[in-house]
Formats: sequence, C-alpha cells, structure tokens
Amino acid sequence: MNSVPASIFKDCDIRGLFGSDLTPEIAYRIGRAVGAKLPGKRLLVGGDLRPHTPPLQAQIIEALKASGCLVLDLGQVPTPVFHSALSQLTADGGVMVTASHNPPQFNGFKLMLGPLPPIREDFEEIERMVAEGAQVSGQGRVEKVPPIPQYQEQLIRRFTPAGPLKVALDCGNGSYSEIAPPVFRQLGYEVVELFCQPDGTFPNRDPNPAIPAHLSALCAAVSKSNAQLGVAFDGDGDRVAFTDENGQVLPAEHVLVLLARRLLMKVPLATIVFDIKGSRMVEEEALRLGCVFVEEKSGHSYIRRRMILNQADLGGEVSGHFFYKALRGGDDGLYTSLLLAQILDQTGQPLSQLTRGLDRYQITPDFRLPYDISQAPHLLRRLRDHFTHERLSTLDGVKVYFQDGWGILRPSVTEPAITIRFESTTDTPVPQIARRFLQPLPELLPLLSQKYPDWFPPPDRA
Repeated sequence: MNSVPASIFKDCDIRGLFGSDLTPEIAYRIGRAVGAKLPGKRLLVGGDLRPHTPPLQAQIIEALKASGCLVLDLGQVPTPVFHSALSQLTADGGVMVTASHNPPQFNGFKLMLGPLPPIREDFEEIERMVAEGAQVSGQGRVEKVPPIPQYQEQLIRRFTPAGPLKVALDCGNGSYSEIAPPVFRQLGYEVVELFCQPDGTFPNRDPNPAIPAHLSALCAAVSKSNAQLGVAFDGDGDRVAFTDENGQVLPAEHVLVLLARRLLMKVPLATIVFDIKGSRMVEEEALRLGCVFVEEKSGHSYIRRRMILNQADLGGEVSGHFFYKALRGGDDGLYTSLLLAQILDQTGQPLSQLTRGLDRYQITPDFRLPYDISQAPHLLRRLRDHFTHERLSTLDGVKVYFQDGWGILRPSVTEPAITIRFESTTDTPVPQIARRFLQPLPELLPLLSQKYPDWFPPPDRA
C-alpha cells in the first residue's frame, strides 16, 4: 500500500497537489478513515468545480458507502451551501472536496466530523487512521440531493429588495458563478458580471481574492461601470473581498467593522472574534461599540470553532472569511456580500465614506515566505528567547507587542510557508518595527527584500 504524504494534513483541512499528494486511491483511504470514525452516520459529500474533483469525490462517496454510511451526494456546490445543508438535512458530518482558494493544480478535503469544526488534533487522528488502514464495513447507500435551489430561496428571504444599486461581481469562474448573479438580481441589484462562467481551471484570475493584485480586473470594471460595490469570491465561495466605488480594495478589517457597526450596535455585550493577525483597530472599534473582543488563531476552523463555543455574534479573518451567529457560527462569501450591499443601500452613503478613518494605522499585508515548516519551531523559539522583556502571545506562532506596534510570525495552515505581518500604531515606519521584530532572525530580511521590495527595499535602493 502506497504511503500517504503527511504534508497534506493541515491544521484546518487536507490539501495537496492532485496526482502526487492527492490521488483517487488516497481519497478512498481518507474516506474509509472518516467512515471508521463516523460509522453508519448520515454524511454529506460535496465538491468544487476543479476538473479533478469528481474522481476524488466519487472515491470519498464509495468509501463512506462501504463503511455503512448514508451518503447524501450534493454534487458540485459552494462550501457555504455544503455547510448550510449540514443543518438543513440533519447530517452528522461530511466531506467537502475542495482546495478552496489554492491554485487549480491543488485539491483537498474540508471535513465535518461532528458539531464542531475539526482542528489540528482531529486531522492528526485522521492521519493516524489512514496510516493504520482503519476501516469498518457496512451496507451503506447513496442519495443524490440538490441543495442549491433551497439555499437560494432561503438567502433571498433573508434580505429585503434593494434600490437601484450597481454591483460588480467577480466570481473568479468559481463555485458561485451561476448562483451569485441571479440572487443579486432577484433582490433588485444591477449586476455587472465578471468571470461568472464556471471553470475550475480558473483561467482568468487566481482563486484567492485576498491578494489585491488578483483583483485588478474587478477594480477596472468597477471604475468603468460606475458600480457602487465590487465583490470577488474565492474558488469555493467561503472567502470574499470587496472594493469601494473607486475600485480601491478594502482590508478585511474595514469590512468587519462596517458589519459590526450595522449588526451589533443594539446588541448588548455582543462578542466579536477576530484572528490574531488583524489590525488593533478592530479591537478598538469593538470596545467602542461595547462589544467583547476575542482574539483567536488564524484559520477558518479555529475561528468558526471559537464562534460556536463562545456563542459569538460576529467573526472575521484577515483572509476574507466572515462568520455569523445567524449562520450557526459559519461563514459565507455570498451572505457577506449581500449584507454589505444592503448596508450601502440602506445608508445611501458611498463605501469610501463609510470606511473613512479606518485606515488610521499602517499595517502590512501578509508576507508569505516559502519555508520548511519542520524548521518553523526554531524560528519561534529564537523570537521567544530574544523578546523576554516584551509582551508576547504564543496563541498562534509568536506575536510581539511593542509600544508603537506589533509583529507576528506564524507557520501557514494552508501551505509550506511562514506568514509575517506588522502594524505601526504610531508614526513609527513599519519597516522600522519589522527590523526590530526580526533582530533575532536576520536571515529573513533578505528574503523579505527579495520578495517584497516595495516594503523592504534592498540596501542599494533604500
């Protein structure tokens, strides 16, 4: 029996290159492990639009059926539709075949193994079960269930019809391509479509909308069409990014604050969960609204899990996930985009006006450096040993709080890389805070200069 690469088991999902890290045979073994953990249960299986999703999905279904499970085959659906169906169909768990925002050569599995989203320990257990060949046998069966019409109807009922607001939708050829435009139109919006033809090879842009450079076509379309809002979904629909009416990409922190101001103003002691890499501005705005602010590890499963455990009202992640008590702690890019469009429609104010003043601190994007994750603990230890007199957080990697800002270094949960981010909360230039933070890790500065020269110019350009 061929070995299964340990590298595919991440903190929040299973993910790797199709054909090498992930094959139909490996999918079957993972399905048998899930079936052994949830024998005879009622399980959902859905998949994204990638060309290699169907053979992986078929093997997952066959493995769960062989484990005695009742398998509800959702077909090709966005991940938020999969999560919505979990409660609608009273399922015990399931497998969503998707690599989410990763490039088209990747694929993977998002799992639900019970009422709480799985985290690192759960995936380590599945990894052990796969290695041991764990399985149970039974006579399961498969039912095909088309959940999308019901999902669309429920979503439209949640929102009131809008006025004459123009919205540019960049579906990125992903899972919301044939769903988001008609939903917006049925609610009265004028829609400008961009890349709304389903194509899991993602021929027009990278499926990750959290990187502003990937949204150049959307920014241009917003400006050309005089749209009031630009929306971009990731490959499976749970992440979303926005531009204002000027084609300027909004940081996720700004979106979360707008949602909090609208949804939580009259909710006493509402709870907001946000990931540890986010701007300090979010915490300040949460406290101003009288909310409880909870910092959590980066990763959609960690934040969703915290949402459920704390019965939190609203949550967010820098990468573009937004979570809601109304969705049982879940996230949905289309739901978020409809909320933001509704805010614009009801306030009658442009998005640039609503976000004015929220950029009071200078914060960097995520700096991602390819790195041997097995060596990341050595980097973290050197940071901890060096900053013995500073306030530290080791919730996720190492975050060092300075009087004038902060820096964080953490292993990525989705790829073999380290993620670094900095914020200045005073007039101190961000590169100065970065160099202070990286004093014990001087070998990383040349790597940052090489990959991000606009932020860290080489000495001959400084």
